[in-house]
Amino acid sequence: MQILTATLRDEEKADAEVRKKITSQKKEILEGSEEWDVLYRKYYADELRRLGIAAAPDDRRSRTSSY
Repeated sequence: MQILTATLRDEEKADAEVRKKITSQKKEILEGSEEWDVLYRKYYADELRRLGIAAAPDDRRSRTSSY
């Protein structure tokens, strides 16, 4: 239970940091837009790696289906 609680706390910190990074962009990026979603996923994965939490793999099927 303690491990899950600590992980959730770390994920909340990562979420807050990602949102701060997105809002600090020179260009206003609206939450819910495609650009916001792309940046959020990228920054969130980066932040989880920085915290030492393994991020879930990307949905590779969507990228490889066009090959």
